[in-house]
Amino acid sequence: MRKFFLGVGKALTFPSRAIRSIIAFFRAEPTEQPLGEMLASIATSREFRDAILEQIEAFRKHLLRALLALILATIAGWFLTEPVIALLAGPVGGPERLQIIDLTESIGVFMKIAVLLGLAISIPYIAFEFWLFAALKAQTPRAVDQPRRHSHHGLVVLSRHPLYLSLHAAPSH
Repeated sequence: MRKFFLGVGKALTFPSRAIRSIIAFFRAEPTEQPLGEMLASIATSREFRDAILEQIEAFRKHLLRALLALILATIAGWFLTEPVIALLAGPVGGPERLQIIDLTESIGVFMKIAVLLGLAISIPYIAFEFWLFAALKAQTPRAVDQPRRHSHHGLVVLSRHPLYLSLHAAPSH
């Protein structure tokens, strides 16, 4: 019961907390460091280079998984392309009434529809991969001059993924 009332209290005080944090953000003085010094500190700091390389490696893994999902969804879209073409060509009398002007136009249109179907199918997973990267990035070791992020931030973002997925699948009319 205590958690319920704490949640209600947080919900009620959210607007004032949000305004207070926005005001604090704009009042904060940024640390100024000349570009040359900043680049020199990056080049000489082994910890910073290792952290950057770790982030690049993690991003590469998430990017490759997203690309693999896009490829698999495009293959699935390949099998759904003919019904989609029939659906799109319905107002003009069906696919047999469509005219092909160029020799490679029919295969080009077929491939474009397959890739767009693959993108539409895989976009929720691709968004999930990039959100997962951002959530795991918050848990990596931080530099000394960076502010600490909340450890539950990534879990909050990931817990909202089913909502985003349902909004993506909902009809637009």
